[in-house]
Amino acid sequence: MANGIRTQFYLDGDTVAVNRVQDVEPTLDYASEQRKLPNPKGEKFWPKWELPPVIQEQLYIKYSQGRFPAPPMDVEFWQWVDKKVMTDPDYSKFRLANTSNPFFLGYRDPAK
Repeated sequence: MANGIRTQFYLDGDTVAVNRVQDVEPTLDYASEQRKLPNPKGEKFWPKWELPPVIQEQLYIKYSQGRFPAPPMDVEFWQWVDKKVMTDPDYSKFRLANTSNPFFLGYRDPAK
């Protein structure tokens, strides 16, 4: 069980299903504590969210939508994840900053 991830395989005829499970409670506790801190000011980069590996895998499966070959986990993927995590209420517990603050800036792309 690497990184606390449990992997189970299920056989149904010729089909193999993979189920990966991880306790995300430590990540949720960390995010909750980070939201209580003041938002950093003057930093070029600081994390807006923290996702455990199993959630990243779930998002990648949604992102790739069964395409073959699967798209890379490149900048486009991580921008999609950022938009998903920051706008979808299902992922709000993984946010590290209090976005209700009207002065919330979050990640800032230095190229822009």
